[in-house]
Amino acid sequence: MGVRRIRKKWGIDDYYMGRRIREVVGKSKKKATKMLAVRMGEILQGRFSPERVKPTPFFEDFAKEYMEWAKVNHRSWERMDAYRIKCLLRFCKGKGLHEITPWLIEKFKSQRKDEIRPAKRKRGYGLLP
Repeated sequence: MGVRRIRKKWGIDDYYMGRRIREVVGKSKKKATKMLAVRMGEILQGRFSPERVKPTPFFEDFAKEYMEWAKVNHRSWERMDAYRIKCLLRFCKGKGLHEITPWLIEKFKSQRKDEIRPAKRKRGYGLLP
């Protein structure tokens, strides 16, 4: 919880009901500090609405958007990316992007270990962050 520098701007970083809330405030650290105090006051008074915070998209929505981007930017998107995304979709279906953790990715890797050969498995990890 606190004030952070985000790229060339300042913002607040806080948690509300287990969800991380990050907002960019502006170029002034002093303004970000004041905004954090205001946000804390809103939370204590019960006036803060988490709906104001942009919700995290589901993995399916992100995958669809990525595939549209890949069609334009990758020559072999249909052969490579489409297959890899399909495998990831089976594993991450119904999860928000904030729910995909390093632990979940390791579980995915161990599951794939039994299904396919090592070289193909390593190439498939190219889409993972």
